[in-house]
This record gives sequence, structure tokens and C-alpha cells, in this order.
Amino acid sequence: MLFVRLGTTHTSIAPWESEIASLKRYCEERGIAQDRLELIQGFSDEVLPTLPKDELDLVLIDGGHGFPTPIIDWYYAAGRLRNHGVLVIDDVQLPAVQMLLAFLDADPRWTRIETTPKWVAYRRDSEGTLQEGHEKQDFLGESRMWTHSAPRTRIFDRLRLNKKT
Repeated sequence: MLFVRLGTTHTSIAPWESEIASLKRYCEERGIAQDRLELIQGFSDEVLPTLPKDELDLVLIDGGHGFPTPIIDWYYAAGRLRNHGVLVIDDVQLPAVQMLLAFLDADPRWTRIETTPKWVAYRRDSEGTLQEGHEKQDFLGESRMWTHSAPRTRIFDRLRLNKKT
């Protein structure tokens, strides 16, 4: 609710109606105007692709934690960030989130700007869609790392080996 109090437009997606009701009640009890707040009930992987393609200044990913949900949330939400917009990812200790962080640390379109034990923040150093061909992703290393014959190590460990300098 900090963003709403600061006068910004804020969209929040929550999977359960009880969470939406709690947020509304919180605002009402504190006199927080809800005219710039959009609360959407649903799962992020289903809702995010349907939202208007408006450019965003900040994205917070704190949704589903199982693979591939953090990556899907990143693709559909962070792809709308403006150049130099900020992406905050919560629950960095979880494996699927760590895979996303390893990719972002290797991808030159993102710069890590803050790290805590719970969350990490990145600045987007590009604009437009996040979709790009594999020929532009040489930072991931040789394609063998993605095949079934690759050594049995965690994918995020392999991504870290190709970290940008």
C-alpha cells in the first residue's frame, strides 16, 4: 500500500478472494484511497498476460514459487518495465527463484542494484519485449548446457559460470 499512499497507480494480483478482501479492509481502516489501486483476483501466470501493455516503473515478483512461475511472472511483468525501471524479486532462497536470478545476473540487459537475504533488485538496461533469439544470448554459454547430455549440475550453477563481468 506504500505505492498507493505515495499517489502512484498500483496493480496487485492475489490468487484468493480473502487476500483481496484483506487489502480492501486494510485501506478502508486507514483511510487509504483506492481509486488508484487495482486488485485482481487470480493466479499471476494467468492474469499477467491479459493486462494492458502499459509501461511500468517498478515490478515486484512475489507470487508462486514453484518452477516455472517466477520465470513466467518475470517474462510477462518485467517485459513491461521501462528502460531503467526496477524489478524486485522476493524469496531469493527458493530454487526456482534462484534460477531466475542466475539468468538475470548473466543477462547484460539487467544490473543488480540491491541484494538482501530475502529479496534482490535489478535495473532494466533495455526496453521493449524480453523475447530474443538464442543468437543474442551467448552469455548463456554453449547450447550443450541445455541438453540431456549436460553434466548433472543445477542449472543455476551452470548459469553462474557464464556470469557477465
